[in-house]
Amino acid sequence: MIHALLLDLDGTLLEEDYVEASLDAACIVIAERTGIPAEALRIANDRAWPEYWSEIGDQWMRGTIAAADVATEAWRRTLLECGSDDGALVDFAMRIHERLEGERYRLYDDVPGALAAADAAGLAMAVVTNGASVTQRSKLQRVGIETRFGGIAISGEIGAVKPEPGIFEFALSALGVDAASAVMIGDSLENDIAGAHAAGITSVWLNRTGDALPSDAVEPDHVIASLSELPALLLLVDMSR
Repeated sequence: MIHALLLDLDGTLLEEDYVEASLDAACIVIAERTGIPAEALRIANDRAWPEYWSEIGDQWMRGTIAAADVATEAWRRTLLECGSDDGALVDFAMRIHERLEGERYRLYDDVPGALAAADAAGLAMAVVTNGASVTQRSKLQRVGIETRFGGIAISGEIGAVKPEPGIFEFALSALGVDAASAVMIGDSLENDIAGAHAAGITSVWLNRTGDALPSDAVEPDHVIASLSELPALLLLVDMSR
């Protein structure tokens, strides 16, 4: 019998188009203030960010480096490549980008109905997400769903990162259920599906774009294209037990 639902955040509950849109918007605002072309700022960021992320990505996800420090350094490198070492401008860029990003957080259209259906079925729910504590909690708060969950497992708070079993075990413990009575739904085969399998949890791949399953991927127990399929899926899972 299924008693609990574990859900990924980014790409599952929260639309991810805010990433590109907010960065483009921030570059336009910074360009208006500095005279540096927005396109040049975007190109500089596209160069600076991947290299910086390779240095600190794991620290950010495990909560050993402050999210604000990461954002500040990313913009420092971006602006330096554009010829500016103005500390005040770095702070402005970081803050305007943060504000514009937050304004663009949106739930997928199928999320409210899916959460309501889970509530009606009496399921305990938890979010299981990689990221910095302040960043991920801000997303949950801004879209108004933080209080919908009996457990919130954020890698930056726990120190365990998907697909490591520890973050899933934390969520199960918060809900007071065992792995056999839970289902994990997420869009990432590497993090959500492989992680659920490692923790002994039934996995559901949310494949919104109809992608083919890569040959080297861990095969999910179930696949859905929308969270609107959740009630029928949970019935199917229960019947197969």
